[in-house]
Amino acid sequence: MNYLEYKPTHPLLQSHIEYYNSMQGDGTIGKKFISLPEGKIGMVFLLGGHTKIDNGREVVFNQSSRMWGLIQAANFCEMSNDIFTFCIVFKPGGLFHFLPNVPINDVAKASATLEDIFGKEISKIEDQLFECKNFEQRVQLIEHFLLSIIQPTNVLLQKAVRQIENTASKINVKKLGQQFNISTRQLQNIFNEKIGLAPKQFIRMMRFKKTLSSPPDFHENMAQYANRLGYYDESHFIHEFKMFAGMTPRKYFQNINFISDFSNFKRLMLD
Repeated sequence: MNYLEYKPTHPLLQSHIEYYNSMQGDGTIGKKFISLPEGKIGMVFLLGGHTKIDNGREVVFNQSSRMWGLIQAANFCEMSNDIFTFCIVFKPGGLFHFLPNVPINDVAKASATLEDIFGKEISKIEDQLFECKNFEQRVQLIEHFLLSIIQPTNVLLQKAVRQIENTASKINVKKLGQQFNISTRQLQNIFNEKIGLAPKQFIRMMRFKKTLSSPPDFHENMAQYANRLGYYDESHFIHEFKMFAGMTPRKYFQNINFISDFSNFKRLMLD
């Protein structure tokens, strides 16, 4: 499996896009992953192969380009050995700046196809991506497309998201509203429409994400560790972690090998 990743080059895009990536199978064996909630949305062009996703309620086979993201719990994913994808990974709140008139909540949670959202014109982009000779050409093509539809930055949204990302262990919805001088209801409407998540759930996801980057030492006092990350106690920490990851923190950190981010979730290769 060949994996490539590239940061956006244009300043206007850097504010809203985390990175672009591509995965291409080598024809030998498919890959299995766990997709974890991180509040990001991916615009995935499926240029070859297929994916299978088990979200715990149903198994979905996908053979079309679509939006992926805003899952609330771990998804188990499998890619065929001939998989070929090109993906735009948006920062939380980033997609809104390219689809200002579409409720992000509806787009992301329905895993809508790109044709449903952009119309048949997107098929031309997909064909051109397939014809490109290399990853760099695909990035150049997609940046030209994105710059043609980008909208002015919503400064309040961007600041609120960054504040949560930086202080997820300490912030709550009431404090966030007070900081930006808006009501709790206004804040909830902004997040639901432009990010696709309620602010409280987004705070929980960012706290969970911080846990992934700061794994516990299971020999230390777990209550102190949990409190340091903003959880009430050890039980609260384990409950929320299991809700997002589908397994306990101990099992997760001791039995999974990390690989690079892919699409809009932290991707972990199964043993």
